[in-house]
Amino acid sequence: MIKIKKPKPGYPLFRILIKKTLGKKAAEEYRFHPVRRWRFDFAVPELMIAIEIEGGIFGKARLGHSTGSGIKKDMEKYNMATLMGWKVLRYMPEQVGECMRDLEILKRSQPPELPRGKYL
Repeated sequence: MIKIKKPKPGYPLFRILIKKTLGKKAAEEYRFHPVRRWRFDFAVPELMIAIEIEGGIFGKARLGHSTGSGIKKDMEKYNMATLMGWKVLRYMPEQVGECMRDLEILKRSQPPELPRGKYL
C-alpha cells in the first residue's frame, strides 16, 4: 500500500507567498544539515532563509514537537541552524500575513544580487 502524505494546513498558501515575496521558489522539507536528518518546512537556500510551520501548539494531547523532549529537540535544531547562518522564521499555519511581512523585511535587508557574469 502506498502512503500518500496529506498536505499540512497552510502549506500551499505559504509556498505561493514565499515565491511572490522573495521572487524565489522555496524548497519544501529541505534537509539543511550534512549529518543530522533535520529538515525545514520551507527553505530558500541561496538566501539562507528557513520557514517552519508550527502546528498542534494548543492541542490537548501532548504529542511530538509539543512534548518536553520534542521542544528540546527543536531547540537543538534551530540553534544549530542559526549557528550555520540560517535565518529561521517560525509561524503557526494561520500566521501567513506575519510571514509575508517578515519576508519583506528580510528582502530589504539582503544585499542586491549582482547580474551573472558581471564583477566589481
